[in-house]
Amino acid sequence: MALELEELFDSRKVSVTKEGFTESRVYHIKGEDDPSETILQLKPDLGSAHPVLPNTILTGIDVEPEEAVEVLKVTYTYEDILSDSGGDSAARNEAGEAWTFELTSQSTSIDSVERNKAPGANETGSYQTMTWTNQDNDDADMTQIGFNDGKAVAIDVYRPFESIRVNKVYSIAEIDGVFRNKLRAMRNTTNKAAWLNNEFGIQEVLFLGASINYDYPGQIATVDYSFLAGKKRVTKFVIKDPDALAGAGLTPKEMTYYPFDFIWLRFPPIGADEAQKEANNPAAGTEVKRYPSHIYHTRVYDQSDFEELGLVGPE
Repeated sequence: MALELEELFDSRKVSVTKEGFTESRVYHIKGEDDPSETILQLKPDLGSAHPVLPNTILTGIDVEPEEAVEVLKVTYTYEDILSDSGGDSAARNEAGEAWTFELTSQSTSIDSVERNKAPGANETGSYQTMTWTNQDNDDADMTQIGFNDGKAVAIDVYRPFESIRVNKVYSIAEIDGVFRNKLRAMRNTTNKAAWLNNEFGIQEVLFLGASINYDYPGQIATVDYSFLAGKKRVTKFVIKDPDALAGAGLTPKEMTYYPFDFIWLRFPPIGADEAQKEANNPAAGTEVKRYPSHIYHTRVYDQSDFEELGLVGPE
């Protein structure tokens, strides 16, 4: 038999803060005297929507006996689901998104050092290596570092990669197999077009994946999106023809590449050109400058349309 709840005259107490709405409603149930049995019957109401307040659901039920015989006091507690799902309700945009940007750097290992140049007017953004016409080799070198006893020893440096996290609230109806399969397909892809109102250019953001949390079964779910972002670079190289004579075969090159591309430099074996060693090492004890003979540029990740994620942005 269904329980009949009789609301008390001083039942409703409502408060609102930056975290959102909270309300309690108090009822009497007559003809019952066992709080344990009663709360088991009321438990399915958990997660039901508030009749008036937006984004507010039933999160708690308290049952306690009254002095009168066979009368139980029941208190329903309603809370703002946006606040309870990670972040203040006021910190979310109208789409239910809370954004976090960590503008930090990440450590990586390198065994060669480069010098950068500002993007030129002829920049195409393609994956082709372009011939550079400025012959100032001192300003356009890439050489191995930490080179000792026939091999380069990598060192750890910091590069400007930032992490982006988004927590978004969805209705249960939106989180289905089609939605999950879309996230699976887009994992480990870069943006094929400019993103976040052109804050990031193409291929400057890597989608790492998402975590789906069913906070209140039957009502809402939250999705935590994770991204890694960097910036496109234009770098100058000098390629050394390993078969050229000493002091010759140095060809300046310029390459545009994206933060998640793979650049592989191939250096000729040390000692293959003794004349070059002598030309670059007139004084005893001076380290020989080693130029790469080949540069390989590879795109590691596929691209996808980040607009399909349906994220509005922080502003």
